[in-house]
Amino acid sequence: MKLNSKTLILLLLACGLGGFVYFYEIRGGGKGQEQQVQGSGQRIFAFEESQVQALTLITSGQRLEFVKAPTPEAKAGVSPSPGKQTEQAREKPTEKQSESKQPQSQWLLKAPEEGPANDASVAFLLSLLATGRSDRTIKAPLTQKADFGLDQPTATIELKLNDQKTHRFVLGKPDFNQSFWYAQADPATSGTPELSVLLVSPDFNNAVSRPLSEWKAAPEAPTPALSTSPSPSAENAAPSPEPAPEEASSSPESPPPADNASPSSNSSASPEPGTSSTPAPPAE
Repeated sequence: MKLNSKTLILLLLACGLGGFVYFYEIRGGGKGQEQQVQGSGQRIFAFEESQVQALTLITSGQRLEFVKAPTPEAKAGVSPSPGKQTEQAREKPTEKQSESKQPQSQWLLKAPEEGPANDASVAFLLSLLATGRSDRTIKAPLTQKADFGLDQPTATIELKLNDQKTHRFVLGKPDFNQSFWYAQADPATSGTPELSVLLVSPDFNNAVSRPLSEWKAAPEAPTPALSTSPSPSAENAAPSPEPAPEEASSSPESPPPADNASPSSNSSASPEPGTSSTPAPPAE
């Protein structure tokens, strides 16, 4: 009996130890000597989306460079005074002004092609970087860099802010059940004996895994310009003026037709040669 009870206790201890190793090391993403540091969903970066002025995205198949489009005031180099802005707002826009007021892209694609960028695609990526949070952070030795896919990353993002500060984000590979992706934020280039790996949302992979066509703004369909010049038919056809009511009432009536002429006028007319002017007597 004593042997059976000891054996049962050992089995229970072995099951408990196996469950601990499974949930703590395997399910938790542990890798041998790495230590897991729980985080309360800390932000990846501390900057705001509006501070980003330039963006470079490097993947295995392409390198994309974006810059924020300058505002009209920045292009001119001067800022209009409040009084001038009010006068411009009161002016009636001309045809050219209405065409120039079409919505313009906030971001410009500089490489591999130049042109307006798809603002929705760029804004989605910047929103993840500015507001995204890491579920937890993993500390691991540098020798395990390939285990997280950081030796050949899925994407590398370089950011430049309006205060000339730069940030770097490296996206590795997903964990075994695709629930998180391994990443690094501003990784140290040298002098650090261990890795600081973040567990981020799969949305980061969706944001960077786009073809070039989805990073470019869709071409707008040309709209026909409204013509203010009259058509040739309208120029050739001269409208007939209608008489005013006063003119119509004051104009004299037209003379009666010739059939209604008075007898005096008929009798004064000279008879034709060879005919008698005496009327025939009435028949009895």
